[in-house]
Amino acid sequence: MKKLFITVAIALTFLSSQLYAQDMGLYVGIGGNYAIQNFDTDEVNQELSPYGLHMNFDDSPGFSARVGYSFSKLFSAELVYDYFSDFSWNQTTIISGTPVTFKMETEIMTFMIAGKLSPNVGSETVRPYITAGAGMMRGKLDLTGTAAGFTASASESESDACGKIGVGIDFYATKNISVGFEGSYVMGFGDMDNIRYTNLNLGVAYHF
Repeated sequence: MKKLFITVAIALTFLSSQLYAQDMGLYVGIGGNYAIQNFDTDEVNQELSPYGLHMNFDDSPGFSARVGYSFSKLFSAELVYDYFSDFSWNQTTIISGTPVTFKMETEIMTFMIAGKLSPNVGSETVRPYITAGAGMMRGKLDLTGTAAGFTASASESESDACGKIGVGIDFYATKNISVGFEGSYVMGFGDMDNIRYTNLNLGVAYHF
């Protein structure tokens, strides 16, 4: 994934200087995500440790969609939707001499309004930026326990506020098409305050 990011970035940086970024206007975009989880599970793990369990979730791929408006070369605002379906944890332990397998799958989606501030770097094709946003996060958790051929399951959903802060860069292949890379740290609040992850996004946008 890192090699892909670097290769595309270099190729687009050396495009013709006659290409240029839009000063103002609407844009829409889609992209792929990869979330590196940093969930706060310390308190839960203290309760699980006497049973030989340690909750540590896998990272998750995902996708994104966005609608935004460029007010100038310096500032844009956008509505961003991100979805992740595969934060998972799977572990087997021995309880009273019986192997017990626990499997937990967590689905996360966020809806955020974000601002993008772009410094002037003297290029019409390359636009680095910093971004910050806030909105809502929804999480769904499915837990399954299996022992001696019997299975029990439970499900829970929560929603609360969230925010993000990050940096990125957009490369304009044409006046209307850009490819962007963004890395952001996402934090849940309230009922979702244990959900935290770094979101790496590679996307393409069309500028009207």
